[in-house]
Amino acid sequence: MKTWLKEGLVDFVVPMVYADFAINSDMPIGWLVQAAHEADISVYPMVQPYYHREDRRFHTVEHATPSMMRAAVASNWEMGADGMYAWFLLWPLGDAQRRILTELGDPDLVKEGDKHYVVTRSSSASDELGLETPLPIEIPSSGTGTRHKVPFRIADDIEGAADRIRQVRLNVNITDLVSADRIAMYLNGRSLTGETCLRRTAGAVAPYSGQWLDFQLKDVRPRKGRNILEIALIGRAEGLVSPLVIEDVEVIVEYGPYPSALEAGRPL
Repeated sequence: MKTWLKEGLVDFVVPMVYADFAINSDMPIGWLVQAAHEADISVYPMVQPYYHREDRRFHTVEHATPSMMRAAVASNWEMGADGMYAWFLLWPLGDAQRRILTELGDPDLVKEGDKHYVVTRSSSASDELGLETPLPIEIPSSGTGTRHKVPFRIADDIEGAADRIRQVRLNVNITDLVSADRIAMYLNGRSLTGETCLRRTAGAVAPYSGQWLDFQLKDVRPRKGRNILEIALIGRAEGLVSPLVIEDVEVIVEYGPYPSALEAGRPL
């Protein structure tokens, strides 16, 4: 590929592998964009159509929402993409799909729209292609306090647009987690202990299999670009020996039409 780019044998590039259809908010296309632009070639990354794969236990195929698509598109714009390539949208096209297509080609429409970032998981397709993925992560039940890192990227300027952002949520799905387990989480080195955390069941099909931890981030928020979430098991509930598995990590950024404060320019 790099040889083709240097020799000018292509006019544009569409990064696409007909295998992994799950949405990815952090496609590793930076090197490709740089090499292509040096040769005056445009890059149109593919935006995957699905939220869940059918080969994942207790899950069925589920199409990505407009906010998930928006997050992936924003990340691609941030890495220098020249346009987007969309496929396999739910047919016949409805309001959600038409909205997705309308926003794909306009960075201004995407910039301050709600976004749902999804950290990618490994699959048979990613393993075959050699694509490194942050999830899932298995944590032994010994509870040594070791911090397990989950890197992710967001395109939103959380600090600069603080007066327009209604809320920032961090959702983490952990298999076999029970309320008596003691865990610690850190975002870019800062503890999330002081942030509001709401719990819910892992899913409708197997609610007993674990828990979602939904953080409403107020003081500790992600930054634009690269971020690191760290998760440590401090102590397992007595009598439980199974490992915990970090299955999903998602970041949701929601905007509002008015300032998120009593005084403009001073966000809560």
